Amino acid sequence: MIITGKKVRNTGKKRKKPRTTNKGRAPLSVVSVRISDAEKKRIDEIMRRDNITRYSDVMKLAIQLIGVPNDDGYERAGMFR
Repeated sequence: MIITGKKVRNTGKKRKKPRTTNKGRAPLSVVSVRISDAEKKRIDEIMRRDNITRYSDVMKLAIQLIGVPNDDGYERAGMFR
């Protein structure tokens, strides 16, 4: 074995990857919703039937059913007219 004064770079170390950002997305908001026991049972049935694991996914579906996109944003639809 020959020892030299050269420093050897350790290439076995993991390097930090730069974080990727999604600048195209809209900022997120926190929403609180009160639901009755009957509504909770219905949501649980829907989650079981459609194999949904997160309540947030159910809320996204509900917003899609209520909101109808138009030129100015969202217009109320269905029973909320």
